[in-house]
Amino acid sequence: MGVLVAEVFLIVTKINFDLTEFLGTSKQTVGGYAVPLGDIKVVGPAVMAVLSLILFTRTRGRYTKWLAVIIFITSFAIVYTLDPTIFKELIQFGVKEGLNQIQ
Repeated sequence: MGVLVAEVFLIVTKINFDLTEFLGTSKQTVGGYAVPLGDIKVVGPAVMAVLSLILFTRTRGRYTKWLAVIIFITSFAIVYTLDPTIFKELIQFGVKEGLNQIQ
């Protein structure tokens, strides 16, 4: 919930901050999953997507699993709304990481 509130604040105030330049790396790990960095407004939904995957894998409840799926889909919709070009890069990154997890 905190990530969502911060995301709304950043969008409303139109703050642009590039985390790649600040941290000096293009990826960061969250809960054992790699998250690509860039503009802070795009990193928020990416973190929410990763956290929803963690919620999906660690819960047993049927409704909580559906909540995780809805959060995951909504996170990608937010990224697509903010910047469709970054959405394409995130999909490619997600497919690559998924294939690495399978192997």
